[in-house]
Amino acid sequence: MPIGKLLIGSCTALLAASCLPAVAAAADDFAGQTVTFILGSTAGGGYDSYVRPIVQYMGRHLPGNPTMILQGMPGAGGITAGNYIYHKAPKDGTVIGLISAAAAFEPLFGNHAALYDTRKFTWIGNINEIVGTCDVWASSGITGFDDILKREVNFGSSGAGSANTQIPTVLKNILGAKIRLVKGYSGVTEINLAMQRGEVAGSCGISLAALKTVYSAEYYAGHLKPVLQVGFQKYPDLPGVAHIYDYARNDEERAIFEIIFGRYVLGRPILAPPDLKPGRAGMLRAAFMATMTDPEFLADAKRLKLEIEPTSGEQVEALITRIYSHPASIVARATAAME
Repeated sequence: MPIGKLLIGSCTALLAASCLPAVAAAADDFAGQTVTFILGSTAGGGYDSYVRPIVQYMGRHLPGNPTMILQGMPGAGGITAGNYIYHKAPKDGTVIGLISAAAAFEPLFGNHAALYDTRKFTWIGNINEIVGTCDVWASSGITGFDDILKREVNFGSSGAGSANTQIPTVLKNILGAKIRLVKGYSGVTEINLAMQRGEVAGSCGISLAALKTVYSAEYYAGHLKPVLQVGFQKYPDLPGVAHIYDYARNDEERAIFEIIFGRYVLGRPILAPPDLKPGRAGMLRAAFMATMTDPEFLADAKRLKLEIEPTSGEQVEALITRIYSHPASIVARATAAME
């Protein structure tokens, strides 16, 4: 007889109160369920390479050891997946997902296509910090970001909410970069192929981690060249590559850059719908952090050259609160810079 049924059957009226906690725990685990992981980007990119091993290992750290499956839902730079998780996914912990940091903060900047309140998602954790870059194909003849301030270049774009659209737009509007966006690509993988074909010279939004893994052949061969890094501080693995703060001309511009690019501290944030059933958020957060220290997971991550620097769901919430707390006037300027 299954343990759960045995416990229920053996509880007398006198002992029912003492049996309830065990019964509740059994009823609230994930046994026999399937947890779907929604990936809000195209297959084959940097997000995909990180998510697949998490889908493989995270289920073993959830009570009841459910099966986890991966479902791709690309579109609008992650907004499509965000809308689905917020409004349509069941609020029982059986659907979680990953969307880009850029998509997560679209509501702050007034994007009406993003039909969610970022602060109300259930944040599970963050896999690592993204060191964002703008990159060019070597045959374009561009040797540094200063060249892009002087000559017109084509950059690939995959959608209004994507980093490969927002970052170049900010560079154009704040710094006067002579970037012409070529739109309509499905994602980073297709833009990378377009660079190789000479359709575009470059793209923004590829992380340093993705350069070292997904695009390592092109990066280490010198074909794919970073010319600008974005984030809170300069990264030592990018010596000689200009940083966005190098071009801030005053404190207000620096604050704008912090609002826009500080989001990328959330390199690969994992979220669930708002208002999960009691206890499910805690289970998912604990399982995520346990996965991040799972020796087998870490061995696979090392083999795949994935950088793992996790932060908890609580830490993710704190960063979101921080960014949402900036003065409205600065947010307005940042919003205008991305249009």
